[in-house]
Amino acid sequence: MNSYRCKAICVLVVLALTLTLFGCVQKVPEVVVEGEKTGTYYFLAANNQDPFYVPGVQGITDAANSVGMKSDFVGPLDPDAKAQIDTFEQLIASPETKGIFWYAADFKAGEPIVQEAISKGIPIVIGAADSPYKTRSAFVGYDNTVLGNQAAEWAAKLIDCKGSVGTIAVNGVNLDERTNAFNIHIVEVCPDVEVYERATYDGSATSAAMTIDAYMVAHPDLSLLWFADGGAGAQAQNWKEKQELGLKTLFLAMDMPPATLQAVKDGVFVGSVGQDTYTEAYWGILLLDELNKGNRVPDTLYLSAILVDKDNVDQFIE
Repeated sequence: MNSYRCKAICVLVVLALTLTLFGCVQKVPEVVVEGEKTGTYYFLAANNQDPFYVPGVQGITDAANSVGMKSDFVGPLDPDAKAQIDTFEQLIASPETKGIFWYAADFKAGEPIVQEAISKGIPIVIGAADSPYKTRSAFVGYDNTVLGNQAAEWAAKLIDCKGSVGTIAVNGVNLDERTNAFNIHIVEVCPDVEVYERATYDGSATSAAMTIDAYMVAHPDLSLLWFADGGAGAQAQNWKEKQELGLKTLFLAMDMPPATLQAVKDGVFVGSVGQDTYTEAYWGILLLDELNKGNRVPDTLYLSAILVDKDNVDQFIE
């Protein structure tokens, strides 16, 4: 098999883009001819009111504009796997759909739809966590084991390998991989650190606040809490109030929505392990467009995390 080298464009000055090539796919039998383009590229998620998606929506918009296509961000506002699948089916049935960038809530339920899309010549690029079925056209996102390891390395330095750590995150394959890697690696780096079991919540800000409150009651002397999904920003005020009452636990966030970056800048959060959703979504659209031209693309694109703290956060606040 021929190997291909992919050259990435740095969207953010300090962003390092790591491309991991696991073979190539050749797609869509029907090649788009040059001229005016029609149709829409969709970003399909499943909890669309989460501020985590703000940079990603900008990414698909910018990428679609750059290739002369329309784009749209669709899916249920609240976490709802069934509603996402319903939207997925509607997109596949619509002649307007020219490609889908999918943040999957349920890979098993979505697999028949992916296969139908491919049979119709509609490319499917997956973001966040890759499908175990590998029938999609391509994947762009993160190696969640690496993310967990990076977070553990940073946490170890922040607490000087002393005390205890805990994690909170919604349920999901990518979050399982991420938090498991964190828990395993921090003990490898800091054998004396106590690791508490991960807590989960339903994806809403109210549930997250209640989970944080319960977790801190159970572990009042916690040295560092890693909120390992993109919903941390909604908890900035909650955590600030705890700090004002004397809480010394460090809050390490995840991702780079505006509220999270502001909390880092304000010193409420000690930092954030930045999953650059803008670049992920931007490249997702570019891959869809190349596939629609009949070009071969990398099967897998891994992005590198950005460690955001008070020293560099201004670079990422618009």
